[in-house]
Amino acid sequence: MGRRPKRPFKTTTRVKSRMHSASSRMLVPTPVPMLTVPSKSLKVQRATAAAASTPLAMAADAGLMALRAIAPVFIFLWLFMRLYLKEEVMPLLHYVVGGLCAIGGLFLFNFGVAVGLAELGNQVGHQLPHAFHPPGDSLFPAGVGEVVVVAFGVALGYGATLAEPAFNILGQQVEDVTQGAFKKWIFSQAVAIGVALGIGTGVLKIAYDIPLAYLLLPPYAALLILTLVSDEEFVNIGWDSAGVTTGPISVPLVLAMGLGVGGQVPDVIEGFGVLSLASVGPILSVLTVGLLVRKSRAPATEAGAPIVCSKPTAHLGVEKGDTSWDIGKE
Repeated sequence: MGRRPKRPFKTTTRVKSRMHSASSRMLVPTPVPMLTVPSKSLKVQRATAAAASTPLAMAADAGLMALRAIAPVFIFLWLFMRLYLKEEVMPLLHYVVGGLCAIGGLFLFNFGVAVGLAELGNQVGHQLPHAFHPPGDSLFPAGVGEVVVVAFGVALGYGATLAEPAFNILGQQVEDVTQGAFKKWIFSQAVAIGVALGIGTGVLKIAYDIPLAYLLLPPYAALLILTLVSDEEFVNIGWDSAGVTTGPISVPLVLAMGLGVGGQVPDVIEGFGVLSLASVGPILSVLTVGLLVRKSRAPATEAGAPIVCSKPTAHLGVEKGDTSWDIGKE
């Protein structure tokens, strides 16, 4: 019997699909993970940041800031006195020596703040979140860590406010203007406690990621009411007392701490907003204390105590500062 001729090989659809997939796998190369190499600009940025953080660079920045802050003011005042007012000023040598001393003092202060206070606040801000974050690996149990961080913010705000250089001068001026009714130590404690509570509220905002509007609108609404019911002198003192939060000691510490905490807590956009809350606190506390001072004045006035006239009353024949007149006298 003769052999049957072999049938030609026919490729089926299934075989074709397998061949196509195999060929496609052979043609398409497997992606190989590439190592990311820092670009030249990134290296330059890192080198620049490292160079700017050296003590020599900080000293140069502090000196430049002191020169730009004081020299224009000295030159303007000297030219204004000599050319416009035509007044005799102190000898030029005294003027120059005083300006150099002021520039040197501000340079040392700026350098100390940059090297010491700001760096300390930054380190503290980076370490504080470990008290409550991450929840499973924090230093304190849930709820306790947040309380510890807020208490630290309150203590920091209280101490930084009392350490402000111009704060004692402001307190003495307030006591002089109110003629002893608003004592210096009462004013100091009211402002320091207000700033402390404001910074504590700001730290709480960062820890729980609370919108700033929810914490700012209620205090300002209360401030409007207190402003309407308070005396003019206490209103002026209260609103001016918020300037203590922009001092050269409070700002570096509070900003560095807020940014440090905000950078370590997840889902927090940034650490700003603490100073705005710290500015509301002293106004509230000073206006509240002003109401108490006014209330304490009322019994003395009703009892016929002598009143010191703060405004001239020529139509009554009473000169400013005269204590001989009594409310009950005609």
